Amino acid sequence: MHKLTLFCRWCLALLLSLIMSLLAQAQANAGFSITDSASPASIQAGQPEQLTIKLTTVHNHTNWSITGSLTLNGAPVASQNYNGLTLTGGVPLTENWNWLVPATAASRTYIFTAQVFDEAGGLLLTAQTNFSVTTAASVRPVRLCMAR
Repeated sequence: MHKLTLFCRWCLALLLSLIMSLLAQAQANAGFSITDSASPASIQAGQPEQLTIKLTTVHNHTNWSITGSLTLNGAPVASQNYNGLTLTGGVPLTENWNWLVPATAASRTYIFTAQVFDEAGGLLLTAQTNFSVTTAASVRPVRLCMAR
């Protein structure tokens, strides 16, 4: 019968502990989904854009957080944080954010990113969607000439 040295026993215990920790983390991260949406898909500058994040989990979780952020050409434009969230397994959590598109916004495509963080601040999942901003049609003054 082979006798394990103290060092080998320690290595096996460490390996088993690491495997158990990874399995627990995988189980905690399994069973949830996140979606985000922007409505309407195309909007005129100066109008409100409805941004929605929907998170569903299988298990109950406490003190999670969600961050919604807007970027334009990779540069941050605006963000909204939802902290200290309590999630009930099987019950979707929906957060809505009405962002007023600046009246001076140029015609571009914005990216809306939703991120979910666990109670320790670890990033779990990301979802992205985009929407287009168009400039408001300019109104030209009309000069009426009346014949006399």
